[in-house]
Amino acid sequence: MGQHPGNDADTLRALRELTVLCVDDDPVSLEQVAGFLRRAGAEVVLAEGGEQGLEAFRTREPDLVVTDLLMPGMDGLALSRAIRALDTDVPVFVATGVDDPDLIVSALEQNVDHLLLKPILPESLLGAVFKALRVTELRRRLLEAGRALRQVLDAYPNFVLVVEDGEVNYANRGLCSFLGFASYDEMRTADRQVGEFVAELDGAPYDQGPREWLRSILDDPLDRERRIRLADIRTPLARPRTFAAAFSPFGAPGRSLLTLTDVSELEDARQLLENQAATDPLTGVSNRRRFEALLAAEEDRAVSGLGPFALVMLDIDHFKSINDTYGHDVGDGVLQELVGLVQDSVRATDRLARLGGEEFIVLAANSGMNRAARVAERLRRTVAGHGFVGVPRQVTCSFGVAEHRLGEDRDKLLKRVDEALYRAKQGGRNRVELG
Repeated sequence: MGQHPGNDADTLRALRELTVLCVDDDPVSLEQVAGFLRRAGAEVVLAEGGEQGLEAFRTREPDLVVTDLLMPGMDGLALSRAIRALDTDVPVFVATGVDDPDLIVSALEQNVDHLLLKPILPESLLGAVFKALRVTELRRRLLEAGRALRQVLDAYPNFVLVVEDGEVNYANRGLCSFLGFASYDEMRTADRQVGEFVAELDGAPYDQGPREWLRSILDDPLDRERRIRLADIRTPLARPRTFAAAFSPFGAPGRSLLTLTDVSELEDARQLLENQAATDPLTGVSNRRRFEALLAAEEDRAVSGLGPFALVMLDIDHFKSINDTYGHDVGDGVLQELVGLVQDSVRATDRLARLGGEEFIVLAANSGMNRAARVAERLRRTVAGHGFVGVPRQVTCSFGVAEHRLGEDRDKLLKRVDEALYRAKQGGRNRVELG
């Protein structure tokens, strides 16, 4: 037998290393096909019937299967289905001498790799084998290339994901380990997705499902660098780590490489600077700059119909005399003690800020005038009854209260509450006035 046209050395070498399972209930046909393959250099495993063929497939794990279509018991199509359930990649040839279009269509629908017509000619069989070997060799090379790529990505210091058509199809070992898995295969076996570990996206809590975060990044029209916080499953109580996400096209159309670079320290430093810029250094509460941002956000909520809010402004009575009589260190202590008293007397949703000097303001969310007035009166009594360290006399505060009115700008609201505080001062101090 001569060399099949179009053969190459690699394919011929692969043929000599090939193990073929031949299945037929007719011993003569079985030996005929086996003879063709043995003379070409392949190792042949014989099985008489589908049941015996399936058992041989399990035990010998052949590289290729040639089976007759019509056999008693398990026929060629049933055998093909059983083999496909065990291994989706092994080539399966089905031979038939029956000129029945329905059977042929059924075989093709079964996703067999080649349909051989009996009597089988050596050229037809070996031609199909060579073709299957080339496909198998290409698949092998692709798998090797894929393994090599995974090794490169696994060695990469940053976290890397390969994204295809909007879905993650690989995450490198570093990312998987961070998420608590030994490998991406283990992660898939556990039916988990990277998106399940996303805690924040661009500074906002993320709760949009395991895939939307990825689509948001890939479909960003501005092509920005995005910030993602991932929960560290190894230390659940630790603060989530922050990563800069950047992607670029990679290989085939629709495929991208998404890189996550840990910027937690930079992000923490930036957040610290922001907090310092918005926090009063003496008392630790919000400063005027932060308060104005909180006030603007609360005004937007009120305009959207999410509830009213009110302001309680307070000022320490005769604070200058405290500094002059007992010293600025004692005065600073009074400011700090006052902040503690206020924070212990208001809700967690109420925000306290220092406007400057001895003047403070409480932003009372979801509060009308009545509730804000009760808060102010409670604070007035609390302060008046408290013994401040280093001050042997009573310390009191005056209060002004104003509820936000829809359509009123912030300057007018602040003016009303300030005027109410002024009236409290003018009216004798240690009192509450409504604006």
